[in-house]
Amino acid sequence: MGKFNPISYACPEVLGLRRPAPFFRRALSPCTVFRSALAAPVRVALEVLAATWGRRDQEFLTRTARCGSSLVLLVVLGFLCASGAGASPRTADPLSLDELENLVDSDPVKVLRLLDAMESDAGNESAADEIERLCIRGKVLVVLHRRGEVSVVVRQLQSHPDDPNAVAAAHIVHASELLADGGYALALAELKQVPAPASGLDPKMHYRRLMLRGAAESPLGQFAAAVASFQEAQVIADGMPSPARELAAELGAAHVYVKFGELETAERVLGEARQKAVAMSDDWSLMLISRDESDIYDRRDERANERRASLEMLAHAKRVGTDSAMAQAYINLGDSYLKTKEYAVSLASSEEALRLLGDAGPGGNRSIVLFNIGLAHLGLREFRPGQDAADQAIAEVRSAGNRETAIGMLQEYSDALEAGGDVRAALSVLRRQQELQHELLTVDRQRVMLELTQRFDSERQERSIELLRSDNALKSSELKAQKLREWTILSITILVVVAGALLMVAYGRVRRLNRALEESSVRDALTGLHNRRHFQKFAAAQAQSPQFSGGIFLLDIDHFKSVNDEFGHAAGDAVLNAVGQRLRHVVRAEDLLVRWGGEEFLVVALDHRATPCAMLAERLMSAVSADPILYDGRPITCTVSVGYAAFPVQGCVPGISMERALALVDQALYVAKRNGRARTCGIEELNAASLAEIRAIEKGFGDALHRGLLRLIERVDPGLSAARSYPA
Repeated sequence: MGKFNPISYACPEVLGLRRPAPFFRRALSPCTVFRSALAAPVRVALEVLAATWGRRDQEFLTRTARCGSSLVLLVVLGFLCASGAGASPRTADPLSLDELENLVDSDPVKVLRLLDAMESDAGNESAADEIERLCIRGKVLVVLHRRGEVSVVVRQLQSHPDDPNAVAAAHIVHASELLADGGYALALAELKQVPAPASGLDPKMHYRRLMLRGAAESPLGQFAAAVASFQEAQVIADGMPSPARELAAELGAAHVYVKFGELETAERVLGEARQKAVAMSDDWSLMLISRDESDIYDRRDERANERRASLEMLAHAKRVGTDSAMAQAYINLGDSYLKTKEYAVSLASSEEALRLLGDAGPGGNRSIVLFNIGLAHLGLREFRPGQDAADQAIAEVRSAGNRETAIGMLQEYSDALEAGGDVRAALSVLRRQQELQHELLTVDRQRVMLELTQRFDSERQERSIELLRSDNALKSSELKAQKLREWTILSITILVVVAGALLMVAYGRVRRLNRALEESSVRDALTGLHNRRHFQKFAAAQAQSPQFSGGIFLLDIDHFKSVNDEFGHAAGDAVLNAVGQRLRHVVRAEDLLVRWGGEEFLVVALDHRATPCAMLAERLMSAVSADPILYDGRPITCTVSVGYAAFPVQGCVPGISMERALALVDQALYVAKRNGRARTCGIEELNAASLAEIRAIEKGFGDALHRGLLRLIERVDPGLSAARSYPA
């Protein structure tokens, strides 16, 4: 904020300035009253002068009187300032702890500075105020990523074990730290140790516990529980009463509604929250409301409304005036421009967000910003800086242990590279994603085994303790030695049987879990068909034979991008799922049906004698295009292009491996798409006497076609045209 200029507030019209904000008008109300009192006598004097000069302009008299009274006021102010120069300046009333807590997210640096000042002057501070101050300090340090100092605050709170509020504050600060690091389940476990409200717990502590619990339950998919936590927190805030805390809880529930797709409910809650935030002049809450509204419009694919909400978020962030708020707004705006492919503007917004984040450290928002910067560079065909930024962001997310997030980022990264034309790099990134998915499955399996091992060790320790007790009992009484020995043997036998039964149950559960994990790793999540991972296992088994025997079919949905553009990505997912189901009804149980990637599907028929490949290709094509696919009551016409071949191919002397057979069929698919789509294109004859000739045909497929080294047969979708062979 700039220095105070008394002239601009006393008579802004003189300098051509706008009126000050309402806050300053209220602050200067005594000056305003004094100036109004001076205006009347000054006006009378000016009227006498005007009568003398012959000028009676009403507006001139009014403005001149106002300015004259202002100048007199300045003289008085100057005198008062000079006379009070030696006096100690008055300071503004300090903010309360409640007001500081409301600023933790919007201006953490300011809150920490004021808390430090309170701590230096904490001579007469009560025990309750000390606990409140330490709790708020811990939350601020978590926001500022100062983990070492967070541990110090937790130890200070733990030094009061007899105070339930201190115990609760220690668990709340630790849970906040776990939540910020992505440990949602650990945070929930920590919050369960907070004392019950009946134990004399301050309602503020109970409110904080509920807010953190809702924030941890939401990312774990516990939708109903998260909403219930925020609603209970809202009731507690209303009973304090604390309008700011009540609004924060209401916004927490609205955010959960948005995240889980309850968009109508979210809109209603956000509308009510907006009215409260406007009445409270709370720009931070208005910024969060605009953020969630932009998310709603994004999910509905309403780009104009989404952009408007993002710009409103930026406007509120500017009024908040902190780097934290501005950074969040620019992150949201950068993502908005990225989705509309305005890459240059997105890049500028994301770079501004990165600058505002400053030394926040890796992870969190910084990783999101770096990744958006990378995607923007890739959209501008600036591959090197784009890949550097995206790789750095993914590395930071992985180092934080968020493997699921990293997998999603790798998918977006691969799609961006493919859209930019760098297919080789896109495939490399796709391989990295597959490796990370395998790593995630391995880690989950190891975690389950570790939990089972720990449980077994605990049971074994309990058995050992029981044996020691039995042994002590035997030594304490010789008269009952025989009877105790019999009971000990019986106890050991029972424990061994129970332990064996538990071990068998645990082993069975591990086997079932492994089978479930293995099945999920080879299935496409959208269509339920086998994925490339399953095909790779299948191909590895076939690789033992140098010559593949069977039919291979590659299908590509025609103009799939247009479906996404016209009807939205949800419609595109519905089309993919419907096409997969239609193909499943055509192929036999012994055939292999794979979602090959994107809008491509693969069919492998090891026994193609019962149904010739040309006939099966036409059946696959007709199954997709026979009837429109209905989505949200709207029909979507869908056709496919099919490339296929039956192996061994007529005229080919050497055997062809599955990998090379797949490459040849891919070339046939390319010919089908190039010749107009909605058709099948099969390799009927391949004249090659050696593997070298096969490789040459594969590399120069079009040239080989013109030279007559191979013959294709093409059949257009029955509603379009008839069949024809190549070369003509």
